[in-house]
Amino acid sequence: MTRPRVARYGNPGANTEEAALAIFGPSETVPCATFAAIFEAVAAGTVEFSIKGKADILVSQAGRAA
Repeated sequence: MTRPRVARYGNPGANTEEAALAIFGPSETVPCATFAAIFEAVAAGTVEFSIKGKADILVSQAGRAA
């Protein structure tokens, strides 16, 4: 089984990386420098999920927002 790819805001070790690993377990986190880059990664289908911030834990799936 492949690990899900999760786009997230921030550098390695950021709260969003911790959140991604807590929610998705073993996953490949993809750091993004901007929120726009997160949405672009989801829209392009290069990631399956995204996390924009730990405070609100918004999780979206490619093609639809949750």
